[in-house]
Amino acid sequence: MFWPFKNKNTEKHSKIHRPKKRSRSAWDASKFDNLVSGWSIESRPINAQLEDELRQLRARSRQLAKNDPYLRRFFQLCRSNIVGSTGIQLRSQVVRGLGKRRGEPDELVRGIIEKGWQQFSKPSVCCAQERLSMRDMQNLAIDSLFRDGEIILVEYAQGEHGISFKFMDPELMDVNQNEWRGKNRVRMGVELDPIGRAVAYHFHSTDTTHSNYYLFGGKGYVRFDKKHVIHKFMTEYVNQIRGYPHSAAAMLRMRYLAGYEEAELVAARTGSSSMGFIERGENGRGFEGDDDYDDEPVIETDPGSWHYLDNGAKVHTWDPSHPNGAYKDYVKGVLRGIASGLGVDYNTLANDLEGVNFSSLRGGVLESRELWKVAQEWFIEHVASDIFCRWISAALVRGLLVFPSTGQPLSSGELERFKEHRFQARRWAWVDPKKDLEAGVLAVNNGLRSRGDIIREQGGDPLQVWEELKKENEILDEYGIKTELALMATPDKPEEVEDET
Repeated sequence: MFWPFKNKNTEKHSKIHRPKKRSRSAWDASKFDNLVSGWSIESRPINAQLEDELRQLRARSRQLAKNDPYLRRFFQLCRSNIVGSTGIQLRSQVVRGLGKRRGEPDELVRGIIEKGWQQFSKPSVCCAQERLSMRDMQNLAIDSLFRDGEIILVEYAQGEHGISFKFMDPELMDVNQNEWRGKNRVRMGVELDPIGRAVAYHFHSTDTTHSNYYLFGGKGYVRFDKKHVIHKFMTEYVNQIRGYPHSAAAMLRMRYLAGYEEAELVAARTGSSSMGFIERGENGRGFEGDDDYDDEPVIETDPGSWHYLDNGAKVHTWDPSHPNGAYKDYVKGVLRGIASGLGVDYNTLANDLEGVNFSSLRGGVLESRELWKVAQEWFIEHVASDIFCRWISAALVRGLLVFPSTGQPLSSGELERFKEHRFQARRWAWVDPKKDLEAGVLAVNNGLRSRGDIIREQGGDPLQVWEELKKENEILDEYGIKTELALMATPDKPEEVEDET
């Protein structure tokens, strides 16, 4: 461009040619050039993307879950670290609400509720199909959450406790269903009110006898009110309606790695099966036509044997190097990316402890445990607590929770008091037991932590532990047995007190 200015000497306007400035992006990630030409710059709402891609994502996730060893390993880690061998256990937190002892733990009612929950957790009670126990349902819910991206349970008013649950396949909620029902909109199988709250769920069904059965687009559907459905997923975007597989960020790497390993395996097998090739010479016996291929000489080797070749024939050995030298490092590098995408540490996912020292292993284990705790708390808050609140409401209405001495049922009018609870998920053994225990004792002695907090960290119930210790001490006292702990608590000589002066 030309920029006019006033010359001080001539008092005339002159023109100076200045180069055109190139526009520069404020963020490097937003620029568009030949190096990032294939990088999408289109931003679409999450629900529009799910409508287009959720079905493909879920299908590929399920296929990998059946065949990919690393994804199957991940699901095993989810079940063992989130649910554990004993399942996520209920701990009633009911307190007294009347009299001078208001606020104190109501141990009698707590025991009644916990015993009733144990009975409900049996396979023939909590599962509408009488197949799964509560621990089985927790494991299946975790599988569905990470494999399919969401958990769907339908409540049925049946069973010994007047309530039971049945899993619904997320595929039955059609991601392409989009219609209006009055002021409500059905999108991806979820019926939303004008402000976006879920009010009902629509599932594919062939049960024409169902009271809520209807046809739409040539397909049969059944409508379930929200109060009868538990639909949960980990929300990552604003206004997100459906969940998607947890492994979405790692699936492509898994596919490529599986293809590479298969190619290396085939190459290695082919290389180990063929010893070499025989080249026909000018004086060697040739062959013509397809029918003569059956006469091609094949050398069958035996230990210590010698073999003759046709006149003029030459032997070319073949010694392919598969898997190649980069195989190990390549697989390890890809697996690190897969582990990051799944949110677990590489050493645990790959079962690879080569070159790992105690410090690095401890750091990885502790970081993974924090991630498992996050998943546990999410599951407890959104799924386990919802099931418990629905169950105790039904149990109180049916009068199933009774005082053992009088047979009088708990009052349904105190539902809110009886709902107080917490779930105790599994915990893990200390990585360095001695140091971790010493650190816990130091924290308790300095008032930084409570004994109950440390017991809960190990997956125990403080009241239950203290009750067992009390009974144990009574038995030991009865037999006149003094333990080392008791001796430490009651020393033979009183401790000397320093003079403050």
